Amino acid sequence: RIPPKKMSQFPTRTRGYVERTVALLSQRDGVDKVLKIVRYSIRLLLATSALDSPVARKALEDTETALWSSRKAHRIGAFLRCYAALRKQRRLVPSISSSLLEGTAAIGEGVYYFVDQFQFLTSVGVLSRRQGRQLKMVSSIAELLHCSSDIILNALRLHNLLEREVELIRELRRRRRLFDERGQKFDLSEEVNVALVDEVNALRKRRFLRTMTIIDDLANAVLALDDARDAYRLRRRTNTASSRSQVVLGICGLVSGLVGFWKKYPAR
Repeated sequence: RIPPKKMSQFPTRTRGYVERTVALLSQRDGVDKVLKIVRYSIRLLLATSALDSPVARKALEDTETALWSSRKAHRIGAFLRCYAALRKQRRLVPSISSSLLEGTAAIGEGVYYFVDQFQFLTSVGVLSRRQGRQLKMVSSIAELLHCSSDIILNALRLHNLLEREVELIRELRRRRRLFDERGQKFDLSEEVNVALVDEVNALRKRRFLRTMTIIDDLANAVLALDDARDAYRLRRRTNTASSRSQVVLGICGLVSGLVGFWKKYPAR
């Protein structure tokens, strides 16, 4: 045990990172993102490397399957937060179009998480493979619905943020031009200019966050589409996917996990 006097010897930045990481891992989403990163890292390793040892390959494949089951079990009851989001969205209702998109995204995500619970029962052998295949198809379609609605919604919001940012930049340029015509020095430290610059910076941060969300949704949409195709292949008993598609899926899953972890990481 470290004495209290010794704790102050650790750098403040290090203590901040450790505390925020512990806070994230104490949440359901934080653990889920870590499991997702590890799972798709293994999947990408299996798709890109030619392991000579069949024992090592089998061990990695079993680990990936176990991580898949762990994520399913860990997300039991997660659909309830989608219901809470729907109730909150009904009270806000900024516009009809955004309301419809938010409602569709929440319903799709809720159905996806709800069906996810039964897929876990398939992995432990409670449900049959045929039932698991049907659940997988329903789950992937629901996730595709959620991702497509969320992408459209974030694209519209990104457009609005960009328009507002352009207006503010034009206002700053107009004020600079006005000062130049008067022969005065344009001072960014003035209260009005500082407020404009701060709002521009805040809008750029929000645009970056929306862009990362769109990337996350696109990656998840690719994974959901592959799940639907996989369920169809199992039904038709056709060949499995190629190694090239496995690489793409591994990259998409890893990108989605990293973006999701970054989005959930607590701010200072």
